Amino acid sequence: MAILWKTSLEKALTKSQISKEYQDIENNIRIFKGKLKIPKQIKRNLVDESRFYCQYRKLSMNTTINRTIRYLYDLLLKKGVNNLLYT
Repeated sequence: MAILWKTSLEKALTKSQISKEYQDIENNIRIFKGKLKIPKQIKRNLVDESRFYCQYRKLSMNTTINRTIRYLYDLLLKKGVNNLLYT
């Protein structure tokens, strides 16, 4: 099972098929990007005009399936199957 998992992971890495998804992020940043959240902009940055309270989307590989793969990878390393993973 570890060898099958390793080959499918290597195939996904070489073809750049690692699943990704967009995450919505709201942040008070110095560079404007995305959409300006006007109520929060007025509330937090009325005095400090050098910041923007923005909402933007970021492409992330931190998905449920990727977290599961990392968890299983760590579990296999702890169980002593690391010689199969690195060959």
